[in-house]
Amino acid sequence: MKIEKLPSGSYRIRKMYKGTTYTVVTDYKPTQKEAIQLLSAEMDKIQAGSSHITFRTAAESYMDTKSNVLSPSTLRGYQGILRCLPDSFKDLLISDVDNICVQKVINKYSETHSPKSTKNVNGFITAVLSMYSPNTRLSITLPQNIRKKQYIPTDEDVKRIIAYSKDTEYEIPIILATFGLRRSEVCALDPTT
Repeated sequence: MKIEKLPSGSYRIRKMYKGTTYTVVTDYKPTQKEAIQLLSAEMDKIQAGSSHITFRTAAESYMDTKSNVLSPSTLRGYQGILRCLPDSFKDLLISDVDNICVQKVINKYSETHSPKSTKNVNGFITAVLSMYSPNTRLSITLPQNIRKKQYIPTDEDVKRIIAYSKDTEYEIPIILATFGLRRSEVCALDPTT
C-alpha cells in the first residue's frame, strides 16, 4: 500500500491486489489504519458492483477488454466457447458461479468434445471469473488426454508398400524412408547430383 501526496494537496492511497490496482483519494492524510479501511471499502464496492452481472455479460466484457491483446483466432475461439455454453450457465450471476455448476458444464461439454477442447472451455471460464470474481477459486476435474496407440508397420506391410510402389515416382522416396531418412531429408535430395 502506498500513500502519496498530490500537487493539489490531497492524498492518494494505492494498492495492487491480485493484478488490480485500487485507488482512493482523500483531502486529508489518513493514518495507516484509515487507509486500510478506505481501500477495503473501495475493494468491496468494486467487487460488489461486478457480482451483479451475468456470466454472459462478464464474458463479453472480458473479450472486449482483451480484444487488442488477444489474437483474432483466440477471440473467435472464445466466441465459439461462449456460444456452446448452456444458456442456464450464461444467465447465472457471476457471484453464483461455483465449482459445482462449472463442473456440470465441463462434464456435459466433455461428452461430445475432445479433452483439449474441454480444457479450453475451462480456461475461458477461469479467465472470466478471475477478472470479474477474483475471490472465486475453482477446482475442476478435467478429462484425461486419450493416448493414441502408435501403429508400427510390420515387415510384411513394408514389403507390400515397396512392391506396390515399384516403377512409380514414389519407389525411391519410400525405399529411402525405410532406411531411416526423414521426409524432409528425402525431399531435400537432388536427383541430378
